[in-house]
Amino acid sequence: MQPESILLPGHGFTVSHHPPFSLNSGYAGDMTSAVALDTVVNDASSVLIDIRAIREKEASGVPDVPGAASSKLLEVEFAALEDKKLRSQLKNPQDIEAQTTALQIASLRRINSGTKVILLDRYGPLAEAVARELAKKGYGKVYVVVGGFDGRNGWIQSKLQIKPYTATALTFSAPAFGRTGTTSTRRLPAPRS
Repeated sequence: MQPESILLPGHGFTVSHHPPFSLNSGYAGDMTSAVALDTVVNDASSVLIDIRAIREKEASGVPDVPGAASSKLLEVEFAALEDKKLRSQLKNPQDIEAQTTALQIASLRRINSGTKVILLDRYGPLAEAVARELAKKGYGKVYVVVGGFDGRNGWIQSKLQIKPYTATALTFSAPAFGRTGTTSTRRLPAPRS
């Protein structure tokens, strides 16, 4: 089944739409950056979720969403496994990362099964994996920004406004998987007799 291209009247933009849970994608569809911005600004039930790592946001910036819609830009860092030893022992670490990120997004108070969720990553593939996991959890209105933030036809190449990253936005940081113990050198007091 091929995605349908829908022309949005008066906008000159198209949305590549996959029927919900199609074999091609497993999520609702893909959006150009311009359509994603227009949707977040004009659709009260939509949110744009940036799942890039903090270092990627610091290097490239973040979307500059105008006016009141700026509160609909959320940040949930992709839950990448940092422990290489643990990662090498897992059958499919990418699935675990996508499932964990989807679970974090689904846990946000602002998100419900009727919310139009638009995911933005660096180039697109991570957002697609998370979108498929959200669809499996019953979220039928999950879209991915084509090209992500830095990729071909993505946010930057579409010449949309960006701004420097600041950590003041709502950020849901990824857990530090595979880390055990502590790195503190502080000594505990001796036990009392």
